[in-house]
Amino acid sequence: MLLGCCLLLACASEESELREEARAFVEANNSCERSGDCQNVHTECFPRAVHEGCCTVYLRYDYDREWFEDLEARIAEAGAGPNDGSCGGCCLAFPPVPACVDGKCTARME
Repeated sequence: MLLGCCLLLACASEESELREEARAFVEANNSCERSGDCQNVHTECFPRAVHEGCCTVYLRYDYDREWFEDLEARIAEAGAGPNDGSCGGCCLAFPPVPACVDGKCTARME
């Protein structure tokens, strides 16, 4: 029983670290000067607290794609996706157009 508890705590810690890494990645890659700097990027694995609806994050065009793909793979492997640990299950709607608001890429609200 003690081993199971420790494994659960280790998993919870890893999931928390991955969520924080995802948050930090978006924060480090969403600064902008104008809306043309921004794009919406599909992600089925980033935690809900990080993505903005329809499994979309808003990032600069020059974001580190390799790091992004690696992070998504690690989130999936750890079972830390937004749908009870799994990835996928995103909506089929088109995400809102990206915009630069207060120096950050985000969804354009009209």
